[in-house]
Amino acid sequence: MMRMSVWFIIGALALPMCVVYGGETAAAPPAGARGPGASAPADEPSAAEAARRARTERARAKWAEFSARQGTKWAVRWDDRTGLPRTISAGKSKPRGGLASAGKPEDAARAFLAENAELFGLPQPAPAAKAPAAAANESAAATGTVAPPPPDQAMELRKVREIDISEGTSVTFQQYYRGIPVYKATCIVCTDADGAVWHVTSTMRPEIEVDVNTADAPKGVELWLKSPGNAANPPAVKGEPALVIFPDGLGKLAFRVSCTVGNKRDPWQYIIDARTGDVLEKTHLIM
Repeated sequence: MMRMSVWFIIGALALPMCVVYGGETAAAPPAGARGPGASAPADEPSAAEAARRARTERARAKWAEFSARQGTKWAVRWDDRTGLPRTISAGKSKPRGGLASAGKPEDAARAFLAENAELFGLPQPAPAAKAPAAAANESAAATGTVAPPPPDQAMELRKVREIDISEGTSVTFQQYYRGIPVYKATCIVCTDADGAVWHVTSTMRPEIEVDVNTADAPKGVELWLKSPGNAANPPAVKGEPALVIFPDGLGKLAFRVSCTVGNKRDPWQYIIDARTGDVLEKTHLIM
């Protein structure tokens, strides 16, 4: 595994945020506040904003409980966009019996997130007696339909990276929604050799709730390639477009497309709405 400073890993994720130390309560941003220059999508339903406010209130209450349990050394940076912690740092959780030293830092990271699920906007762990989604699908097989996973199982975290750092181990999780990765939605948990967590950076988007039916999804890339802006010099797509959830409002089904553009064949990445062909984001990839 690679070894590097954790500050290199998390430094690029900084955004305008509100900082609170320990259990002290800072002046909360207005319920509808967003980052500088950002505006709410015109079609964002009011229900989404109400859910964000409720999520913010729960997270602030859970932070007070967390500080009471873990001590006041912890500092939190709030993400105004989601109402949830962007980072928590400067403290250290209780050791977990050497899980990390036994080669299982992922277990320590997942246990910490499960214990503080509401703080980070994560779904509560399902009770042991609850039937899994697979059982529901078996019962639906006779009718030729497949039941979607319950709402509390729609969000999933998958480990995508584990790196040795000077202070222990950094574990990176990618957020998925109904099996599709959410674009730029990750959670980095740093543990020491005893399995104690000392830093979390999160860009997770728990508000995502979007139709992921892909029956008409390929049309989006086709519409984009045939759009007037690409008629004179169409992009050359490299590889297969990757299906993602773009975190705009409650989310949009989209494709991440790698391509070259122009006479110099500059490399670009485009995020294309899977149904309309609209460009949601484009990034020049410096070679």
